[in-house]
Amino acid sequence: MRASAQDRQGNPGDGRAGRLSVVSTDDEVEALSSRIVTMAFAGQPQLAAQLATFARASSPHSHPLKRSQAIADLVLGKASALDALEEALASRPDDVLARAYYGAGLRALGRTGQAGELFDFANLVKAASIPAFSPEHNAQLEDFILEHPTLERDPAGKATKGGWQTGELFLDPSPLASTLETHFRARIAETLGSAVPPFKLVGWAVVLEAGGHQGPHIHPAGILSGVYYVKVPGGLSGDQGALRFTPGVPWLGPPIPRQALHDVSPAAGLLVTFPSYFWHQTVPFTASGKRICVSFDVVPAARVADYA
Repeated sequence: MRASAQDRQGNPGDGRAGRLSVVSTDDEVEALSSRIVTMAFAGQPQLAAQLATFARASSPHSHPLKRSQAIADLVLGKASALDALEEALASRPDDVLARAYYGAGLRALGRTGQAGELFDFANLVKAASIPAFSPEHNAQLEDFILEHPTLERDPAGKATKGGWQTGELFLDPSPLASTLETHFRARIAETLGSAVPPFKLVGWAVVLEAGGHQGPHIHPAGILSGVYYVKVPGGLSGDQGALRFTPGVPWLGPPIPRQALHDVSPAAGLLVTFPSYFWHQTVPFTASGKRICVSFDVVPAARVADYA
């Protein structure tokens, strides 16, 4: 799926069926695949599945259409959808969207053990501070972010609600951005080791205040994602302001029990990394002050066009 630098696959929202037509170009196939998923989660899963069947008649080997039909069937509660997603992952193991919905489908259809193996939060979510970043450095980063010309309130199509988000930070010529990228790349090398392919690092900042949050989402163009906390409000209690990982999504299957969630409490100077297919969100908070972080994706060279 095409995605801007911070456009993440989350709750597809409200969508309507367009007229059925034959698709031919890659962009048309991607657009139709996205529409199918949108329809499936907007109360029209049967129509979405029918549209996918129609489209695949003209593009039977299309990977995006096969994946989207499986997601629509998943919403309909069909166990065969998991088989289709397994086939999609066998042909494209790097398909983040298919892997995320496969895991969510496992949980929704009662295969919680397998879902837990895929969403292995305890071992694959890694959190550690960046010692080189002093409070003074974070204060400079805070000013850099709050004054950034791309900072936008509730940008359309993003997971951020009740907050602000910047555009691509690592295109900025500021030494702050360059230093941040250098430290991120060092942590990525430690995490992925020799498995890291040629990649582009894409980063953006998110600013939240009381009541602001990010809804459940993934990062479909990445292989590894991360978040660095620049500033955290004082007085947070319980799970307020936490980065929350979930083995599924609230719009698919039964409610997710509290014990299946994995929370990371934010702290200034903390860097958290995780596989890009992990569903995650933030927990709203009531404390005064700003929660400021820089998020990033490790985007393989072959997927850089998805960020155009």
